[in-house]
Amino acid sequence: MNANDIKRITDKIQRDAELGSGEKIVICLDRTRDSMLEDACLLTTGGGIQEVFWETSFDGIQADEAVIRMSEDGDDLVAFHESRPSSRDHRPNGIRVHHEELDFPCVVFYNSGEERLTVDGEWLAPGEYTAVQEVDSNSPEAQKFFEEYLKSPEVMEGFEEVRRAYAEKIKEKEGM
Repeated sequence: MNANDIKRITDKIQRDAELGSGEKIVICLDRTRDSMLEDACLLTTGGGIQEVFWETSFDGIQADEAVIRMSEDGDDLVAFHESRPSSRDHRPNGIRVHHEELDFPCVVFYNSGEERLTVDGEWLAPGEYTAVQEVDSNSPEAQKFFEEYLKSPEVMEGFEEVRRAYAEKIKEKEGM
């Protein structure tokens, strides 16, 4: 991609208050490219743009894959593969992120192509983006999520089941 396009994309992302002010890896996807990867860069906290190393691979048997690294011989920070082909045109619809290998706090996937595509099943029109962010477990958002999760009926039912099982064990021991 040319520098003006990258700057336009990163400016748009930088204005998004929901993404915060930390560093972000920005990955530009285009459905017509190998592994759908068109370009990638690091957006620094100060708004600077740095190049990152990326690599695509394909062997014909498995889905095309891509990895993003800070340097050519560095550790993989982001990895993804093409999703299954669409029934309409038999080309992959988008990508699936390897969340277990994600090693960066915020990764933004931007659809820089002319066709809609998916990122983990979420449709992105041209010019749209989605982010994958690690949530700090001490952040207010994470604390609210955990609080709501612990109050959910499924969790409460599990607590009740454990309580009943413990009470039965106590009864059995007392009956001996």
